[in-house]
Amino acid sequence: MGIVKPAGQILVQEMRRAIDRLCGCVLPIFDVNERREAELLGSGVLVEISGSTFLCTAKHVIDHSAASDLYISGPDKLGSRS
Repeated sequence: MGIVKPAGQILVQEMRRAIDRLCGCVLPIFDVNERREAELLGSGVLVEISGSTFLCTAKHVIDHSAASDLYISGPDKLGSRS
């Protein structure tokens, strides 16, 4: 028979695991300033639903995207998400 753990301890462990998984999903979102330098604008999460990819982010990031392209960090470069 295994060790019985208190429900609160199990809950905290599961929450930590969920947070660790989510931390790897959050992507920084950049804009390019007038000097053509990357400038951090916010963060977001890419979600795939039925083969389509959506960016979930804050309203100020979406509002800013109307005026310029957004860039998210990829494996080795910044990619445009206009």
